[in-house]
Amino acid sequence: MRVFIGALTFALFTFCFAARAGPQTVRQKRNPDVKSITIGYLLNGNEFESEDATLNSAVGKWLQDVQMKAELRLKKDINVEIDFNIGSLNLTNEEFSKNLQTWISKGSCGSESLMHAGSVLYEIKEESMYWALQPHIICVLTKLKLYQDDLINLLGYVRHRTLCYTSVPMLLTYTPSSNVENTGNILSELVLNSTASGSSPVPKEYFDECNKNLFFRHQYVLPSRHRSVTQAQTAVPWQNGEENAPQTQGNSPYRRVIA
Repeated sequence: MRVFIGALTFALFTFCFAARAGPQTVRQKRNPDVKSITIGYLLNGNEFESEDATLNSAVGKWLQDVQMKAELRLKKDINVEIDFNIGSLNLTNEEFSKNLQTWISKGSCGSESLMHAGSVLYEIKEESMYWALQPHIICVLTKLKLYQDDLINLLGYVRHRTLCYTSVPMLLTYTPSSNVENTGNILSELVLNSTASGSSPVPKEYFDECNKNLFFRHQYVLPSRHRSVTQAQTAVPWQNGEENAPQTQGNSPYRRVIA
């Protein structure tokens, strides 16, 4: 495994891939009309357990359902067929979990505690700039509602408008007891808000840029500035012998799953 040590003392993921030996499955070309967006999920280690960071867990299944609802909503709103791919499902370690705690505003007079969205997104964006590989979206999942400026009780937040061009950090609140369609609608809105236009309508051609790569690749990596602090990492086989599957040294796979 390649290890990167960060100036901020954390990197949210380590993206290492192992070449697969043995017979190759038939490679299938992607449908150019389907726009693929890869999401790397990071679960708040203060709220989730290691068993939650799997695709077969209640959390993993909930995320897949949310993505499906978001795909349907985007198809309806902008007539674009989006295919969300779960790139990884990780749990933060103790150090980054402590950092998350510093961005929580304790409630008073019976009100709920809220997480400051801007602080979390800023740190993720700054640190991810040095990753060798980045998903289209880095989504932190928390059980807390969010606040930003004069907005409170938010269930999702995004501020960067560079989707398909650079990795976009995002926050989403885990609400298993509510209608999953509602969260799917929130995710679809976050995706639209993270495009260059920042809202609907978004031309179908805009998402062609996402189809060029499942991950953003950088030619520079500073080994002295990064290290992985995730407790767990979900590794799932690539499907259909995907021709664009990244191949680099290392034994820790960070692999694509079609939701």
